Amino acid sequence: MPVARPDSGPAPHLEVKLMSLSPDEFRRSLAFFAPETATKAPADSYRLGGGDKSLRISLEEMEPFSPGGLIVLPRCRVTLAFSGYGADERAELLARFDRTFFRGGG
Repeated sequence: MPVARPDSGPAPHLEVKLMSLSPDEFRRSLAFFAPETATKAPADSYRLGGGDKSLRISLEEMEPFSPGGLIVLPRCRVTLAFSGYGADERAELLARFDRTFFRGGG
């Protein structure tokens, strides 16, 4: 039976999004999502908040997507790891994240 470390809390709640944007576009939009609270961590990872509640956002650049070979779209996998947030708070933050990163389209 695994033994929990005393400093380990509950596992974070993860949300993974495949987004059609470049890392630079992501960073520019992140400034609007969390203008004063995002701190850069190593390797394209950002941490918001602290204490009992935190949100870690990790960015992984992927191969571009080329539907039908007509255009080339950048792609990133974005992982949001929520620690200490209840379901309603997570839903509110995710809705704000989606509004901030919405880029229009058909």
